[in-house]
Amino acid sequence: MNDLKKLVILAQSGDAQAYHVFLETVSQTIKRIVSFKVFNESHRDDICQEILISIHHSLPTYSPDRPIMPWINCIIERRIIDYIRKYTKLEEREEIFDEAVTKEANASNNTIERVALEQQLELLIEKYLTDELSKPLLMAKLEGLKTKEISQELGISEAATRTRISRAMAKLKKAVRINNGK
Repeated sequence: MNDLKKLVILAQSGDAQAYHVFLETVSQTIKRIVSFKVFNESHRDDICQEILISIHHSLPTYSPDRPIMPWINCIIERRIIDYIRKYTKLEEREEIFDEAVTKEANASNNTIERVALEQQLELLIEKYLTDELSKPLLMAKLEGLKTKEISQELGISEAATRTRISRAMAKLKKAVRINNGK
């Protein structure tokens, strides 16, 4: 039986010191794998933390009669896949949001004009949207949160969340048209 497996068995039985040594040891392995598979350096620490949390939550399910490293590698792979899915969806949502607003505003690719448009968008949100409408819109379109997550965060129903996001988009489109004289 290898040392890592012994540490896990001891940790499962409540040995706090063994648990600490296990986490320290496995952290190095996690960091190596994540640095190899995740190119965005700014996200690596977050992913490593997510993996450690998953290992912590899954520790009671580990069966000592099975090899430890395939179990750990499986958790690592799943968290990396979750990360890729999350950030791919977030990027897609940001692109869709940017396209909708910039189409109405006839934005060019000029950097100076783009910055001006972003500032104009911020002003339009401040001017035309209440917090009640702007919060769910920004949470959905920029943070990439799901309707269920937003509704829980704001303490409202999912239907109310969808309605607020829809109303916010409609008001923003109307505001862009008004400000562009259309």
